[in-house]
Amino acid sequence: MNRPQNVFRNESEASRILSMIERHAPRLMKTGGGSCGGESHKFKVEPHELEKMLAMHARGVPNVEIAAALRYSVSTISKYLRRHAPQKTT
Repeated sequence: MNRPQNVFRNESEASRILSMIERHAPRLMKTGGGSCGGESHKFKVEPHELEKMLAMHARGVPNVEIAAALRYSVSTISKYLRRHAPQKTT
């Protein structure tokens, strides 16, 4: 049975791997894994779709149906309605 070789038993392999990580980590950290603070690559709802969303909400359409009609997630609909829908007064 072939067993995988433990690369860290051989110091030259381990040092080669660590050296490669050391060289490439800064570049990889900048290019992958989501946005850092200050970067804004967030998905935004188009203004005409926001108007549709608000109109449907005003008619009492549930968020699940609004999301299906506009092809957004329910969480996106909820977030935009919290930000832009008029607050109900009781």
